[in-house]
Amino acid sequence: MPKPFVCAIIYLEFYAESFPVIGVHIREREIGRVNSGQYARAAFGRVFMRFVLASASPRRREILTRLGYEFTVRCSNAPEDDVTGELADVVTTLARRKAESVAKIETDALVIAADTLVGLDGKKLGKPRDEKDAFEMLKLLSANTHEVTTGICLINTETGKSLSSSDTTRVEFRALTDEEISAYIATGEPMDKAGSYAIQGGAAAFVKRYTGSYDNIVGFPSELFERLVKRIL
Repeated sequence: MPKPFVCAIIYLEFYAESFPVIGVHIREREIGRVNSGQYARAAFGRVFMRFVLASASPRRREILTRLGYEFTVRCSNAPEDDVTGELADVVTTLARRKAESVAKIETDALVIAADTLVGLDGKKLGKPRDEKDAFEMLKLLSANTHEVTTGICLINTETGKSLSSSDTTRVEFRALTDEEISAYIATGEPMDKAGSYAIQGGAAAFVKRYTGSYDNIVGFPSELFERLVKRIL
């Protein structure tokens, strides 16, 4: 026997074919997820909410793709260097700026933005300026426990509704030698990463343990994102 949401799709497709002038609006919460996150379409193929990722980050693109969402990318040009405060407040503010910048030029879309920083002993660690900066960051993280915090902002440009939140994961590094740090920097991997490391890459060997969302360390907390999506659509 077909599952309930399959029956719903069949019915809606029949309805759309019989009455093509009537739009059929389908939302995730009404019929469940289809094809691992892709939203249901009416028989005439319209997607009822476009997703726009306001980020150039390949990691965020990879996570959204893994979740099954179809989206386009439009990078934000919002300033990122003049926000102060607690780590969660800073990344949430930066994510909101990015989303608002893109929302001004995207209509009938869900704009998705995020920002990630690493925090340790009151210091906020973003992307390194150069190899020397990367070395100093990794030296600081060595044999210490730090926090990775990502802020997410979603704006539904169809309704004007926006939601923002953040997630934090605690990460403990083992002690690193100067030689290990230099060899890792030589790979080039740290240079576009908050905190100068990628847990999904070579820095996986540096991590003793973590508490919280793995995807958050990568730069996009998928669990938090899924909860926000259900609230905003």
